[in-house]
Amino acid sequence: MIELVEMARPATAQFESIDFSALLFREPAELCKLLTACQGDGFFYLDLSGTGTQKFLSDWRSSLALMAQWFDQPLHKKVEYNHGTLLHGTSYEAVGNYAGAREHTRDRNETFKLIDYYMNTEPERLPDVVQENMDVFERYITTANSITRELLSCLSDTLGLEEEDRLETSHTGDELANSSLEFLHHPRAATHERHFGHKTYTDTGTLSLFLTEHLGLEVFSQRTNAWEVVVPKPNYAVINVGDTLRFLSGQQFQSSIHRFVPRFDQEQKQHYSVGYFLRPGGCAVFQSSEGDLGNTSGSGGDALFQGSEGDLGDTSEWQHWRSSYKKLDHGFQAQSSMFLGGTEIEASA
Repeated sequence: MIELVEMARPATAQFESIDFSALLFREPAELCKLLTACQGDGFFYLDLSGTGTQKFLSDWRSSLALMAQWFDQPLHKKVEYNHGTLLHGTSYEAVGNYAGAREHTRDRNETFKLIDYYMNTEPERLPDVVQENMDVFERYITTANSITRELLSCLSDTLGLEEEDRLETSHTGDELANSSLEFLHHPRAATHERHFGHKTYTDTGTLSLFLTEHLGLEVFSQRTNAWEVVVPKPNYAVINVGDTLRFLSGQQFQSSIHRFVPRFDQEQKQHYSVGYFLRPGGCAVFQSSEGDLGNTSGSGGDALFQGSEGDLGDTSEWQHWRSSYKKLDHGFQAQSSMFLGGTEIEASA
C-alpha cells in the first residue's frame, strides 16, 4: 500500500511533454513517450501549438469568457440547471458539495457540466449562453473528443492491438457515453469560510483533457512518493488517465491521483478552468488485475467493469457511485479506496 506523504512546499511535476502533431504522424519517439507516461503517473503535457489546434485553443478562451458571465449570476438562477443526474444535458453543482483538500473542509469549486450526447437531443435544457453560442461549444467538444480518441488510437498502435481489442473501439460516439465538458469556477475566498480546494481523487472516465492558466492542480507521483504541483504551460493541455482506461488496459495504465490545492494568493481572487472527460459507450470489456472479466450490459451499451475491490457494474453506475462517494466527509472516505478508483493507497490530508 502506498502512503501519500504531505509536502509543505510541493516540487514542480516533471511530466513528459508530448507533441500532438508528432503523434498524428506516428513518430516512434512520441509514441514511446505516450506509452511511458500512461504506464507511469498517468499524467502528461500535450503540446497543442501545432497546425490544426489553434482554433481549439481560441474556442477554449471564448467558452471560458462566456461561462464566466454565466457563473456571475445569482445562485438561484444557476441551481435551475441542477437536474440531479449525470444523464441529462446539463448539471450544475454549487460550492461545498464535495470534501475539501484539508480535513474538516468542503470543496470551494462550483461546476457546470455539459454532456456532449445531449447537446442536440435536449437543447431546451441548455442555458441561453450555450444555445446562443452553440457553434463554439460544439466545436470545442468535437475537437476535444477527437484529440482524446486519437490518443487512444496511438496507444492501441503502440501496444499492437487490433480490431475489437483497440481502446478507441469503446468510444465510437454511437452510444450514450456520458463524455462531458466541465467548467470549474473557483470563487474568491472569505477568511471565515471552511471551503478549501478539492480532496484527493482519480477521474472515473477514460482520459481527461484539462486547460487552465492557474496553479492549484497537484498530482501524487509514485516515482517520488510525494505531491507535485502541475504548472500550466501556454498552448499545452494536461492529460490524465482515468479509472476506465486503467480497467480497459488490464491495469497496465495508471489512474492519476490528484487534488486541487490553491495557493494563498489565489485564494484572494477567482479563476476558471475547463476539462473534457472522455468516457466509453458500448462494447467495452474491463479486466481486473486478478484476470476477472466484465462484459457489456444490454441497456444502452454501457460497459461493465470489475475493479481491484471485486465490484462489478456498468460505467454509468461506477460514475454515480464515485460522484456520491466524493460528497462524504473525510472520515467516511478514509474507510474505502473507492474515491481513488479502487487503487490501494493510503491517503493523508
